[in-house]
Amino acid sequence: WYAKDTGRKITAIFKSRMAEGLRCSGSIPFGFVRLPGDKQTLVVDPKAASIVRRIFELTASGMNPPAIASLLTSEHVPPPSIYAAQNHPEAFHCKKMINPDLWSPNAVRDILDREEYLGHTILGKSVKKTFRGKKRRLTKPSERMFFPNTHEAIIDQAAFDTAQVRLNELSRQAEKREKPTRS
Repeated sequence: WYAKDTGRKITAIFKSRMAEGLRCSGSIPFGFVRLPGDKQTLVVDPKAASIVRRIFELTASGMNPPAIASLLTSEHVPPPSIYAAQNHPEAFHCKKMINPDLWSPNAVRDILDREEYLGHTILGKSVKKTFRGKKRRLTKPSERMFFPNTHEAIIDQAAFDTAQVRLNELSRQAEKREKPTRS
């Protein structure tokens, strides 16, 4: 019971910090860096931010995440983990690199889904299922803590909304193609 009690106390501490708007995670979104000496303040990294803006522009023009990932891979644009290793080694958490130029469609989707690029802080996106386990579950939007306009935005609301609409259209088109027809 000691471990369970300690786990509850630590969870309570993290929740109270997040309720105040303080970051408890070591990770930050691609395109931002922390101010030296201040773990709470995010600043735009101009080089990475240009990659993020380009991903949103390509999505708005009609490209889907796998096509964007292929394009960025062919242009040898470093993916987020490699970019962190090259430019911000203190933020690099990856253990091994298989192909340093390979962008995955999931990395592109993760970038397109993050509201942090609008300048907001969103905390509590996932929680552990049990105090013993390592598995996490995604929280519902109503369970998350949302703090608007906490740092400089990389994209504007119109670009974000356009990309979300376009992504939704592309996923519906893919669903229609994958459904088998009954004869």
